[in-house]
Amino acid sequence: MKKRIILLISLIIFMIVAYASFSFALFTKSDSQDGMNQITTYNCLDISIEGENELNLTNAYPIKDEDGIKQTPYLFTIKNNCDHYVGVDLGVEYQEGSTINVSLVKATLNKPTEGIIPRILSSYTKIQETDSETGVPIENVKYIMIHEGLPAGDEQAFEYRMWIDYSVEDLSPSDKLKVKIVAIGTVKSEEAAPKNWYSSEGNTLLAALRNNNSVRKALTVPGRQNSLKKESVLASAEDDYGISLYYRGNVTNNYVVFAGKCWRIVRITGDGSIKLLYWSNNTTCTSPSYAFSSNRFNTVTGNASIGYMYGDVNGSTYEEVHANLYDSSMLSYLKSWYNSTFKTSTTTEYSDLISDVIWCNDKSLVSGSGVGNTSTKYGSSVRYLPLSSAKPILTCPSAGEDGKLSKFTAEDTEYGNGKLRGVNGEGDKLYKIGLLTADEYIYGGVVGAWHPNTNVYFYTESWYWTLTPYDTSRIRYYHFNNFIHDYGVNTNDAPGGRIAPSIALIPSVTISNGDGTFNNPYIIET
Repeated sequence: MKKRIILLISLIIFMIVAYASFSFALFTKSDSQDGMNQITTYNCLDISIEGENELNLTNAYPIKDEDGIKQTPYLFTIKNNCDHYVGVDLGVEYQEGSTINVSLVKATLNKPTEGIIPRILSSYTKIQETDSETGVPIENVKYIMIHEGLPAGDEQAFEYRMWIDYSVEDLSPSDKLKVKIVAIGTVKSEEAAPKNWYSSEGNTLLAALRNNNSVRKALTVPGRQNSLKKESVLASAEDDYGISLYYRGNVTNNYVVFAGKCWRIVRITGDGSIKLLYWSNNTTCTSPSYAFSSNRFNTVTGNASIGYMYGDVNGSTYEEVHANLYDSSMLSYLKSWYNSTFKTSTTTEYSDLISDVIWCNDKSLVSGSGVGNTSTKYGSSVRYLPLSSAKPILTCPSAGEDGKLSKFTAEDTEYGNGKLRGVNGEGDKLYKIGLLTADEYIYGGVVGAWHPNTNVYFYTESWYWTLTPYDTSRIRYYHFNNFIHDYGVNTNDAPGGRIAPSIALIPSVTISNGDGTFNNPYIIET
């Protein structure tokens, strides 16, 4: 533990404790704090506490979460006056004199614009320095609830709430809990995040997403657990470009209007592009609907059929069969829809705002040769089951001689294969479009087995094809009961055959209005 503290001290430049305490005795109300506390450390990081908005303690007895989140929050603001980026861990410090175990207390810490996620206070990351020889604690326990990145000059407000969990039965009216807000700041060049995440300013969509969200750890493990009803997070994971930030659970602030249609933000890719999922054919983000339908992913048979593009159906080698020579039925559908949506003669050239990111059609082999109709399993066949060891990914596995066989892009040949172009004399046309992978749906909150879950932002009661192969002639699809399954690519009665296209916006795209909510979606400037 001592070694850990020494390492931590080498990273921590300052720690601020805002001496505005929350305390309550059951069935009584504590005195209200007057005025405002302002603490300045190293003359560059400020914390302001508005004491007059102290937690409403009149209902300090076991209450349900839906009542707890309605409480008047305790407000505080952090401003980074430093000339460099600062990462801040925020939480509370348990104070002496408290008699209520933190395992009985629900607490939330969030930005005013974010959804509220109640958790048992003791479930947050605990920090406490102890004497290396005696093991005796030499500081109060701190519970870190959120991490926030603050660029130079940035300011952010937060809300804190806490209440007794509804399941608690044995408490004395004299029991009480005292905590103090604590902020632990670390100075780094910047936290791991997508490119442009910290540098985006003004009315860019990236700046709005950064300001309206905090990066949190997911409450559940992607692939092994369904997201929870109360889970609504922006979390991080690695992709082909670096660190991606993905939405998971009951997210309500990821609506975007672009090209006359409503979309949901799925994630920010490592290069700063904003990946979207089609939601509805209107600008008011009303009832979700699929863009169009088709019964088939492809009309050819055998292992070639699982390709977004494919090669010689009768080829004798993996490279011949899976060469990216011909458009699948799915790619043909999407190209047609792309032209009618983004490149019509009567609309703005929307395609200039669409980013050229990887669309992953994972053709990597797990077993079999991938030739003809021979039994073959592809990469996703071992990622989702059993649930206890499931490990979805946002990276695209290497396949083919150059490793880019599965990585479809339009122009980019550094990260992708540059194959999403026009054919038959239309080679100059670029088609920056695809479908989500099964892994992206799973990161969003579902699992790869029959475990229905409606606690996800993309729940629509429809079936959607993904871009992820499973085995010979079978592609993963997203089931309307919210799990991942597989189906034959060339089957007439494919499950609805619904298609929800996906695109990505360039990192510099700007907005004219909106906060990402259903009634006030981000409006992309064109």
